[in-house]
Amino acid sequence: MYSFLFVDDENLMREFFAEVVDFKEYGFELAGMFATAESALSFLAGHPEIKAVITDIKMGSMSGIDFCEKVREFNQDILLVVLSGYKEFEYAQRALRCNVFDYLLKPTLYEDIDMLFKRMKKQLDAKEELKKEGPSDGPVLDYQYESMIGRIKKYIDENYDKDISLDSVAQYVAMNPSYISRFFKQHTKCNFLDYVSRVRVDKAIACLADPTIRVGEICELVGYRTPQHFYKIFKQYTGCTPSEYRINVLGGTEEP
Repeated sequence: MYSFLFVDDENLMREFFAEVVDFKEYGFELAGMFATAESALSFLAGHPEIKAVITDIKMGSMSGIDFCEKVREFNQDILLVVLSGYKEFEYAQRALRCNVFDYLLKPTLYEDIDMLFKRMKKQLDAKEELKKEGPSDGPVLDYQYESMIGRIKKYIDENYDKDISLDSVAQYVAMNPSYISRFFKQHTKCNFLDYVSRVRVDKAIACLADPTIRVGEICELVGYRTPQHFYKIFKQYTGCTPSEYRINVLGGTEEP
């Protein structure tokens, strides 16, 4: 069971979570409910076993976002979920900077809660597996890790021509963006962005072998929006520009 806290100054919301939602069904137990962010902070300081916090955004002297920022000062791993009746961009932007796991708008539907707890369970289970893995003499991963890495790579391979970000991959595999970055690096020994760049450069090289495709067109075909950025990344990985690679490595000719 994973322990979590619920923080909201509305009695009705606290009653809803306490009486309506069956946390044990998802593998969670409610360790505490608080009407103020200050009391929740005090509790968290003495209970490092808490794995997640669901908090309202507007509560008395300390908002839910201020609360999340305070929590992040001493705990980078806990899952933070913000409930808000506000659609303002500023709130969402600050929440992202706190690396919140999810940002739900009120009124919150039961279906939203159901999906939230399933996603949190999946993320926490993956974290626990990583802790249990321990040192290894080789790069062998179990099926679960291989499957997740395979899904991430598959997404990149199928979307290299689009704007790929940790957020877009996170949505695809239902994981937290910052966790994906660490997970991918640990199990592939390769930075996520480096892998994306490597895939794009490989695709560009394949395109360069076709003399009917101009270098400027290849830039867009492999997901770069400006030629300057494309040339910089390509040279970083190959040691030469795309045109030089086409002529000197592939034996092609200059573009007319």
